[in-house]
Amino acid sequence: MLKKIGKKLLPALLDKAEKKQPMTILEKDFLEESGMEIDSEEKKSYNG
Repeated sequence: MLKKIGKKLLPALLDKAEKKQPMTILEKDFLEESGMEIDSEEKKSYNG
């Protein structure tokens, strides 16, 4: 069941990331665990 959810969730989150829409920490963590890198300007601004 979790694999089915992941298969539907991954494309939705990738679309959200491509459109530069705000994402929750859980969404970002899910993408990172799935092997996707997120180029987040938010992280850069916090570090700078």
